[in-house]
Amino acid sequence: MSEARSPPRRASGPPAHVPDTDPGLPAGAGGAEIPAAVAASAGSLDRPPEGGSVFGFTFAPGPSLQFGGALSFVPALDPPKAMTATDAKQRRTTQALLNWAADCLRKADIEDPRLNAEVLLCKALSVDRTALYLRPERPVSPAEDRRCRDFVNRRAAREPLQYLVGSCEFYGREFEVTPAVLVPRQETELVVEKCLGKVGEGESWAADLGTGSGIIAVSLTAARPALSVIATDSSPAALEVAARNAHRHGVADRVLLAAGDLAEPVPRLLPVGRRAVDLVASNPPYVPTAWIERLQPEVRDHEPRAALDGGPDGLAVVRRLVPQAARLLGPGGWLVLELGEGQADAVRAIAREAGAFAQDTVETVTDPAGCERVFAIRRQNG
Repeated sequence: MSEARSPPRRASGPPAHVPDTDPGLPAGAGGAEIPAAVAASAGSLDRPPEGGSVFGFTFAPGPSLQFGGALSFVPALDPPKAMTATDAKQRRTTQALLNWAADCLRKADIEDPRLNAEVLLCKALSVDRTALYLRPERPVSPAEDRRCRDFVNRRAAREPLQYLVGSCEFYGREFEVTPAVLVPRQETELVVEKCLGKVGEGESWAADLGTGSGIIAVSLTAARPALSVIATDSSPAALEVAARNAHRHGVADRVLLAAGDLAEPVPRLLPVGRRAVDLVASNPPYVPTAWIERLQPEVRDHEPRAALDGGPDGLAVVRRLVPQAARLLGPGGWLVLELGEGQADAVRAIAREAGAFAQDTVETVTDPAGCERVFAIRRQNG
């Protein structure tokens, strides 16, 4: 945990240009961008799609768990064999190396193995996807071969692709991700859309509680030039990532980053004369503790546990967050949360107990899997 009274921090340094490229193609020599199709398939934290397999989230075999809906499971696999030096000697061209990488990932049961292999080779060779196919007989140096071998073996061992590449697309923008933050998921874009529908074009203030990589705060401020967001997190490492993302997208002057627990740092960062915010947004930990060990290895073994674990029923953090939001919001302000499957009714009850929210204003957004993923409620006017 960081110090509760750490001063606010603004992202600093020169802004980086974000190329307007085809989201299906990796970026240029600076590194490989994860195609939107791969980024979107990271899946939800609590419900794999029908068939039980999703890039980012599946569950190991065992008895079915119930939490607002049935879960599917996928069979466990033996660890893949690492590439040997003898193997490496036989892969000295881009095409041969790509074929080996895709085959290795396929045997490891990685979803979209060819696409994963392309992204990893682009990163290892510092080329884009077009160059990968325009020069299939391009010689691969021993150093490049070693980098590629390392990436592929780590991915086959279930290290998340987004961490290996160091970035992920979210809401049309590329964000840095590290093991200090969750991999952005498509469901969280629904939170951003709901929030944008609740803040106008005029000057306003919002709070993003548990910002992680800053995807919500940065996406909102990038879309609303008159909006400022106070983004909090208890992890200093996560705040460093959020700072770089805010800088990368040119909104560092309107994203105030502060270390602390949920809403605790927010009041002291508000401008003079302002005592409340117009919007509180959060993607809090909502996975029930009992589910954590059953998550796919990419998540269970690599993503930050504190950002996943929501306690016995997944709502431990939400129970603290909702009353704090009630005190932080001004009259008519909105609270927007991402939730797990089957949690919307319980959160409605939590909001009722807080006593400051208008119960007839509850709005939910259902994700493609049929889960009420986003919960929004307005603070009473009085």
